[in-house]
Formats: sequence, C-alpha cells, structure tokens
Amino acid sequence: MNRFFLAGAAIAALVVVPRFAYAGLEACGNFDVRADSRCRFEFKGSCSAKCSADVDVACAAKLALGCAETNCRQEVSVQCTGGCMSGEAVVCKDSPAGVGSIDCNTNCDDRCVLECDGACNSAADPAECKLQCKASCDTRCTTACKNLNPNANCTDKCGQSCGGSCRASVNRKCDIDCQASASVQCKASMQAKCSAQCDQAQGALFCDGKYVDVASGLPGCLAALNSVLNVKVEVTSEANGQSSVSIAGPSTSSGAGGSCSCTTNPMASTGAIMAIGIGALASTFIRRRRR
Repeated sequence: MNRFFLAGAAIAALVVVPRFAYAGLEACGNFDVRADSRCRFEFKGSCSAKCSADVDVACAAKLALGCAETNCRQEVSVQCTGGCMSGEAVVCKDSPAGVGSIDCNTNCDDRCVLECDGACNSAADPAECKLQCKASCDTRCTTACKNLNPNANCTDKCGQSCGGSCRASVNRKCDIDCQASASVQCKASMQAKCSAQCDQAQGALFCDGKYVDVASGLPGCLAALNSVLNVKVEVTSEANGQSSVSIAGPSTSSGAGGSCSCTTNPMASTGAIMAIGIGALASTFIRRRRR
C-alpha cells in the first residue's frame, strides 16, 4: 500500500515565480529545463534501465558547455548580430520601455534551434546531431542571457539574445564535432554514475524522462531547479519503505522503491498553501474555543 507524505512547509517554500522560460543550469550539469518541466527521482528497479537509455541529454549538455569554454570560441560577426537585430526590431517597436516584453533565453533559443535541421540533415546520425546542436544553442543562449538585468529594455534583451544565437551559429560545426568526439566515453561514464545513484538513498534525478547529472550535489541542483520551476513535491513510498525529500535542507533520503516527482501544477501548489493557511487558522480558532 502506497503512502504519500507531503511536507506543508516545504510546499510553501517551493512555490516560486518562473523567471525564465528555460535555462541551462550549471548546478545540474548544464541541463536545460523549462518552467513546465517535470522532474522525478527514480530508485532501484526501472531506474537502472532508464540509465541505459536516457543519459544522452545530460551528456550533450555537459559536453556543450566544455566545448564552448575550451575548443570552440570563434567570435561573432557584426553582420550576424546586425542582421539579427534588424529582424528583431519589430519585436520592440511597440514597446519603448520593453520591460518584460521578451525573454532573452526563449528568444535566443527559439531562433537558434531553427538552424539545427539544416545543419544536421546530412549527418551520419541526424537525431544525435540535432541533440548536440540544441545543446549548443542552450549553452550559448544561457551564457549570453544569464547576467542580463531582468529589468533590461527590449533592445538590450534582443542584443544579448542575438549575440547568443550568432555565437552558436558561427561555432555550430565545431560544437557538434567536439561533442561527437567525446560522446561515447561520456555516455558510458554517465550511465555508470546514474546506475550508482539508483542504489543510493537519494536516487537518480530525471527531468522530462532524461537523467540529470547532479554536478554540484543534490541541494545545489534542486535549488537551481526551484529558481526556474513552479514545483510541487510529492513523495511516494512503496511497500515496506519510506521516502522523504527536503528541498531546502542539506540532504535527501529514501527507502527501497520510492520516487519523488516534481510537477508543474501552480494551482495545486497554490491550493496546498491555502489549505495550510486555513488549517493554521482553524487550529488557532479551536485552541481559543477550548480556553
């Protein structure tokens, strides 16, 4: 019989306003997440099987960051950024202040990935190539936009966005080739790491069905996720075991066969907080009546 443990205070702490449509989180191995991504801890059982098939995104994210920082550093041309800014001018013309008019990451990434089909159609493995191309876009766009003031005007946002997509474009072939050269070794290492985590108390973390490399430790990764996601945590424990998760605390633990899912249901999260508040008021009222 399954048991469900929901920590009310933890739920309240987890409800955040999404700041980005998506972002590559360095604390999670540069993994790219959206505000509506669904994340889940896996333990034992099916966890190891998932490790064999679902580490491709984690590897692409990790390698894309390394390639961008070391191997592939060609500078962008004025022609590319100028042409991009001309094309984006229509986005800003009706919004002089431009605050909140676009999301830098979204604008950059959506434009960048449009070129991946053309870049990969003739590749030996087009699907793998497109995954690597997307990882390059995610990395370049996140880097370009991460230090941008959230209150920046529309033109400044477009400038950073265009810089990111142009940098991805000029380095695309290098990025893809660089990732491909280390992909096999990375996947073998990532599968071993994932499988080992399946047998540990914390389990292995998967978002949108793909393994997440908790690069800097679980608390740091979860904190980074919660800066992007509007998350409700549900902790489930199967027969003869218990699972518990403390997002704000220093550790996560579970028993055999458990899972923790992080879902995007803002109304459910809001409802949970309202229920907590109502429960607290009711408890106060009852205590007063008893006096």
